Amino acid sequence: MNVVISQPRYLPALNYLQRLYFADKFILLDNVQRQYLGVENRNKLLISGNERWLTIPIKSSRKEIISKTIIGDSWLEKHKKSIKFNYKHHPYYSDDLLEQYYAGVCENTNYVDAIETSLKNLSKMFSIPMKFARASTLNIQSEKRGVENLFEICKIIGTNTYISGSNGRGYGVTEYFTPRGIQVLYHDFEYPQYPQKDRTTFTPWLGFFDPLFNCGTDYIKEILQSNPTLYNE
Repeated sequence: MNVVISQPRYLPALNYLQRLYFADKFILLDNVQRQYLGVENRNKLLISGNERWLTIPIKSSRKEIISKTIIGDSWLEKHKKSIKFNYKHHPYYSDDLLEQYYAGVCENTNYVDAIETSLKNLSKMFSIPMKFARASTLNIQSEKRGVENLFEICKIIGTNTYISGSNGRGYGVTEYFTPRGIQVLYHDFEYPQYPQKDRTTFTPWLGFFDPLFNCGTDYIKEILQSNPTLYNE
């Protein structure tokens, strides 16, 4: 069994969704602090022809752990209206798909509840088997940090293979995991170049709505279901 461990993501890009698809178990890493100005509660879309952040406001302190983080209000309808206004003339735009992603997502509530709901909506949208768990529910010793925290999650889950994003190479994951009997593979996702409406220069790594509304649901499924590029170093 392989496991992917990642912070919850709002408007995730295709690389995150592919890991979600091929993971046997997907652990939402919510027993750590949120990365301030990271991509946990925000991502970019093409707004008025330019890359623009859509950000869920956070009410909690920057030092609060993710599982206890509370999001603000007055953002949900603004985000939906912004996405619709900027993508409604794209070839595969659909009000139904927009509403499907946000179904059950609430303002002024627990951050992980909101994001897990949206990820489950994406799982239905793209035929991804649901296999979520939250790190905060796994009874991990509170003193575990960084790589030790990730390893403890893997040990509790009972996995023999941990799949990391490519950035994990810089955190000593292989050096810590391998002598302790867990294989580490790195997901090197080559972002596909697809037609973007009214663009002469391609902009990669946007939230999933951009490839979805430019190319359609079947295109996304094909990307997610393709064999992932995994390396052991």
